[in-house]
This record gives sequence, C-alpha cells and structure tokens, in this order.
Amino acid sequence: MKITIKDCFRLPAFENAVILAGQNKLDTIFKRVTVLEESKAADIDETNIEKNVMVITGFFSVRDDVDEQCKMIEKSVHCGMTILVIHRIGDIIKDVDPKVVSLCKKLGIVLIALDKNRKIQTFEIIDEVTQLLFYGREDGFGQGRLIDIAFELINFDKYSSFEEALTDAAKSYNFQFVLMSQEFNQVLTIETRYITSVEAAINLAREKEMAKRAGIHTMIDVDGVLTYWGIVVLGGSEYYMFIVDNDDSYSEEDIIKLSTLITMSMGMWQYEPSKDLDSELIKELKRGNNAVAHSIKNDMKIDEKDFRSVFFCKGLMESGCRDIWNKYCSDNNIDSYMIRGLSESNGLLVSKEAVPLVVALYDEVKSKRDTKIFHVSGISGIEDASEGFTLIGETWQAAEKIFPFKRNFSKYDLTMVKNCITINEIGGFVKRSFTKIWEPFNEEKSAKGRELLRTLETFVLDANMSLQKTAETLNMHTNTIQYRMKRISDILGVEITASRAIPGITTATAIRRLDRESI
Repeated sequence: MKITIKDCFRLPAFENAVILAGQNKLDTIFKRVTVLEESKAADIDETNIEKNVMVITGFFSVRDDVDEQCKMIEKSVHCGMTILVIHRIGDIIKDVDPKVVSLCKKLGIVLIALDKNRKIQTFEIIDEVTQLLFYGREDGFGQGRLIDIAFELINFDKYSSFEEALTDAAKSYNFQFVLMSQEFNQVLTIETRYITSVEAAINLAREKEMAKRAGIHTMIDVDGVLTYWGIVVLGGSEYYMFIVDNDDSYSEEDIIKLSTLITMSMGMWQYEPSKDLDSELIKELKRGNNAVAHSIKNDMKIDEKDFRSVFFCKGLMESGCRDIWNKYCSDNNIDSYMIRGLSESNGLLVSKEAVPLVVALYDEVKSKRDTKIFHVSGISGIEDASEGFTLIGETWQAAEKIFPFKRNFSKYDLTMVKNCITINEIGGFVKRSFTKIWEPFNEEKSAKGRELLRTLETFVLDANMSLQKTAETLNMHTNTIQYRMKRISDILGVEITASRAIPGITTATAIRRLDRESI
C-alpha cells in the first residue's frame, strides 16, 4: 500500500509536528515502522536491513550524548531508515540538536519533530502509523477489500472450481499467485500482470533459500514490488505458496491475511493440486524405475520416441542463463521437464526436432559464467534416459576434476571419464598400461619433465589439441609450445595428433589428472 510521509500528517500524533529536514521528500513512500530503542549505535543489528523504514525515538538512553545520537542515525540509515520521528522533546531531550538536523540533511532523510507540548507515548504513535499502513484510509479500505476477496473465493454459485474463483479474485484485486511443489515446479500459476516476472520472484526466493524456512511468512522485495513466500500443506504434502502484490497496494499484514484466506478457500473447495508429473518423471528415471516412468510418461501424454536428451546443470536457474534457456526452448519447440534445486537442476528435453538442434541448446547456455552442464543426448526412450542419468550421476564429479575449464560435457566426455574411473577401480596391469606412458619423461631432468607433462596435459584436456589455445592457457608463446610438443612426440615416439595415438594419450592424461586431484 502506497503510504507517504505526507499521509502521516493527518494522524493525531503528528498534529503540529515540524519538519526539520527533508521538506522536499514528503511524497516518499514508507513500508515499515519501528522503534529505535538500542542504548548505543553498536547495538543496532546491521544484518536486519530493510527498505523505506520510519523510525521513532526519543533518544531515551543517549539523551545527553549528541555524538552517539548521530552515530545511531548513521547506522539506522544503513539499515533502511528513511524517516526519523523524534518525540518527547523537552521532556526527554531538551531539543533536537543542530548537529542531528545537519546530519539528517546530509544523509537525505526526513526528520520530523513531534509537538513539544504533547507527551505522546511511543505505543500511541506506533498504533496510529500501523493502522495507516494496514488500512490505508480511515474508512477501513484494506479490511473491506479482504472481505470482498473472501466472498469471491467461496462463491460456489458463481464459480465451478477453486482455480476459477482465484483467477477472478486475482484479476479484480490486483495480485498474482503461484503454487509450487517441493522441487519448485509450478503446480498452479495465475499471472495477472507481466511487469514483474513471477519466475524472477521465485528464483530470488530460491536464492535466499526461502525453502528452508518452512512455516515462515517471508516478505521479499523484487524490483520494488512486495512479494510473499509461505508454506501450505495440502493432502499431507507441503507446497510453496507465492503471492505478488502488483501495485504495492497491500500491506504486509494484508498479504499474510490474503494467504490465509486463499488457504482456507482451498479447503472449502476441497482443492487438490495436480501431481507434479515433471518432477515425478525425472525422479523415477534417475532411480531407474522404468516401469513407473512409463506410467508417468503416459499420464503426461508424451511420446518417448521424442526423448532427445537428459541433463544435469549447475547454475541453470541464474537469471541470464535461465532466460537464454527458456527463449531457445520456446523458439525451437523443445519441451523442458526438470527438477529445480537451489543451484542445480536435473531434466529431460523432449522434441520432434533433430538431436543437433537440441544439443545446440547446451552451447547456448555454456557461455554464462559459472554454468556447467552434463548431458547425454541422442537418446530415444525411457531406458536410454534412465541409463543417461546413471552415467551422469556416476561421472560428473570426476569430469569436473579432469576438465576444470570445460562447461559443456557430452556423453562422449562422460563415457571417457567413466572408462577412467573403471580403470582406476580395476588397477593392476590395466592401469599400469596407461601410467607407463609417462615413464620416458622420468629420464628428463625433473623440472623439465614436469613442464613437458603439464604442457601435454593442457594440450589434450584443456585446449582441444590447439597449440594457440595451449599457449594462451599456459601464458606462453606459441613457438615455445611448438618446441615442447615436438620434444614430447620425440620422447613418446609417436605423433601426438595422430588418430591412433589420441585415445590412449587422452585416457592416460585424464587418469593422471584424476589421480592427482583425488589426493
């Protein structure tokens, strides 16, 4: 609800109040009111940072210490104070010191001194300001609106379902609503405005780990728009409920009451959310429960012949990467089913389009910093998808160690990694047949041998066998790399880039790096 400083001057507590600083900011909107009661600036909790806060104080504990008053003001501004209201002037403090006035002007906050002749108590001011924030007008506008919404939500004569009733209420009373599964998949979404992205709000809540705060009514600010994040239990299962206040027309108390009304109406309608089939399908594929996955796939009415790729991605839900992903899928008729975590996602791509078009999606998102994607593409059917998830699960951590600079890992990369893991597990003669490749380097001087091996490792695993990229990675001149590669070929007795040598050398260097990184 958009309440400004100017609105406060119609309250009895602000009668004959004087504005000492910020006279040109009376149209400033504030959303919270609190009391400054700490005994010194050091006691103010800097972790509790909000925006647009009105602070009321009489400087009771520091009435004779103007310097400490100024320190408390500076710290409060850091915590979100935009309006400072001082009362009990002449009773607690003799007067507002010019230093305080000057500081408030410098910090750009509004400073209000209440009438000296009125010994108004803190709770009276809080009560009046809270009523203003809650109702907006003296005629009980907020309360009346919530009653209207309640009638709309349980109008069984007008509506045939809870979804229909909630949709009309959201449109009429200017809010948006999302119900999500534990995997953050949207079960019920009602968007009435597109200025603020519901998905952006959900992702901000996820980043703040709201999911861990079960049962807590959490308010977050998304681009200046107030949103609500809470928990609702339906049919014995927990869901995340998200409400977006489109025009900042609800107070915090309003939205919490609105969430209660919506929850109650769900019960009266006996509303049961649709199963989150997306996440159920991914879960069963990851578990290898192919019979159950077949059943879920049939419920979803998707053709397993259109399965194209399974993936595990770190960083996919970052806004920039997510936007690229969503646009590409939309433009190319690709359906993306996934389980979303706080920083990791598992999913399945389904499309009638050719595999290369689907695989190109991974190249689109890998350009984003801190995004890594592991995928098995070119699949067709439940069994392929299940085996793909198994391969990813068994190899992605080792793949990161072997290819620390890589961001897009294909099934060919992961298969090679799986072979390295298997060779390590077998050990003995099988592993020695690869590690013996490095014995000739021991005949080189120690430091020189290590440098040659480092160059070879970078060339094969990090630079895609490019001399130029190897030079850039090692910060050396290309001529130096050329000389070293010739020396390496001489030592090994084989041309490094020869097709018959590539598989063995790649596997050997990968095992060497994996052993080193696992120590």
